Amino acid sequence: QKQYGEENLPDRSRTYKSRASAQEAHEAIRPAGESFRHPDAVAADVDADAARLYELIWRRTLASQMRDAQLEKTTVAIEATTGTDGLATFEAEGDIVTSPGYLLVWQESASEDTEQNLLPDLAENERLQLKTLEPLKHETRPPNRWTEASLIAELEKLGIGRPSTYAAILDRIQDVYVERKGTSLIPEWVGFAVIQLMDSQFPHLANLAFTEVMEQDLDRIASQELDRDPWLSSFYFGSTEAGSTACMYAASDGKDEWLIMETGLRNLIDSSGENIDARAVCTIPLTENENGLAVRVGRYGPFLQSPDDENIRVPVPAALAPDELTTAVAAELLEQAKLGDEPLGSDPDSGLPIFVRMGRNGAYLQLGEAQRRTAANQRTGERPRTASIWPTIDVETITLEQAIDLLQYPRILGPHPDTSEEITAQDGPYGPYVRCGSESRSLPGSENERYEALGSVTFDEAVKILNAPRQFRGRGQAQALAELGPHPTSGAAITVRDGRYGPYVTDGELNASLRKGTDPESVTLADAVELLTARAARVAQGKTGRRRRRPSSRAKR
Repeated sequence: QKQYGEENLPDRSRTYKSRASAQEAHEAIRPAGESFRHPDAVAADVDADAARLYELIWRRTLASQMRDAQLEKTTVAIEATTGTDGLATFEAEGDIVTSPGYLLVWQESASEDTEQNLLPDLAENERLQLKTLEPLKHETRPPNRWTEASLIAELEKLGIGRPSTYAAILDRIQDVYVERKGTSLIPEWVGFAVIQLMDSQFPHLANLAFTEVMEQDLDRIASQELDRDPWLSSFYFGSTEAGSTACMYAASDGKDEWLIMETGLRNLIDSSGENIDARAVCTIPLTENENGLAVRVGRYGPFLQSPDDENIRVPVPAALAPDELTTAVAAELLEQAKLGDEPLGSDPDSGLPIFVRMGRNGAYLQLGEAQRRTAANQRTGERPRTASIWPTIDVETITLEQAIDLLQYPRILGPHPDTSEEITAQDGPYGPYVRCGSESRSLPGSENERYEALGSVTFDEAVKILNAPRQFRGRGQAQALAELGPHPTSGAAITVRDGRYGPYVTDGELNASLRKGTDPESVTLADAVELLTARAARVAQGKTGRRRRRPSSRAKR
């Protein structure tokens, strides 16, 4: 009332209630006490980050108690003369604020509400002055891919899952149905097949309303309003008792109608086997034509099969997302598969033909024809020799000489002087590397330099690379800011690095965060040794600064 006037003060305190399925233990910060200082007064006592956090809490708390904003949906038509071309009309759609309410405090922040398009005060027939005219190009974009955060937000909106179960749900999804690239969740073809199976055979189990009601029943079991054993029995074996919510599902038309599932989950699955057409379930069409291009999910992964010749099939590249597999791309892959039947030539040593094949990880070379597996040669049939085609070589222009050279890998360099195990130079999923027994090291340099080194690396160079410490280059690797020197006791190199949670010092085995407010450039070797010694003492005492996770109540049950 003091800050924004009595007209923005509600008649009584505003209270908000979440949906019944939410767990109130997972709530945001709740301000408490009688004194609520202004952010300007707090900023003098805390650092910048704390001041920004306090200001965010302060603004959101005040906004939650202020009156609603009154907005008027408005379309503004602006007419302008264009010289010889006559009259042009421009339109702007947005909101005009008639009573600001909570927007008074909300829009004082640096980041305004981007969902609202607020228009300035305008009057009918008002004459406007043109300041700038900027032509904009608008293109429709497909929806963003799901991320873990957006998926959890959608689950919360639908009332599916709980904070204690989201991790398990996401782990299961990423184990089987999606591949994570960065923050995006890319669907796998097996996921499409499973969805087709559920939609055709178990539509009620895949119904979101059914899942929400089942979650509510689980909450009632957790609060001891329902008995667990009868609920599980009726859900799994079936029940004809009226009102057994465990055996209900939402009607397919989306209305609030409920039907009793008398058969139970076990009997339903047992009786559905004879009705499942495995070929139809595992076929995902790319066109509306029933006999057109389609992806089939097989035992060894998804593949394309020619609609004209069933013997022509090609694996779908693993790096190709489903939305990127257009009919044009599919046709091109099948054409490449047809060309693969024509050999580049013959290997001079064995006399076997050399083919270019397409696999899940791209094109590769194959020496000789693959034997058809039959009952007679199931055990004795040998797989043909294969070799990956380096990224520096164009698949469409590869020559016989290049193919013969690639088939020589892995290249044996000689026995290791210490272990007598063979040292080899070869190409792998993560690029060129040298290997000796269970030890392997990537070749250094850029991609082109690494592949050049693959053909020229000597025995002595390989031994030197294998004897060097392993370099871990995982996602989010901390950046080295400074090298301070060797540790006075262990001799390990101590560096200052910038990590996810701020700067720290490390000797390769132990990390110690810098004290708050310390400039990383001012850290000396003595400072680093002191921090690492203190950290080692804490670790020895079991005080690692990490909180142990308590099992959720549902997990304990």
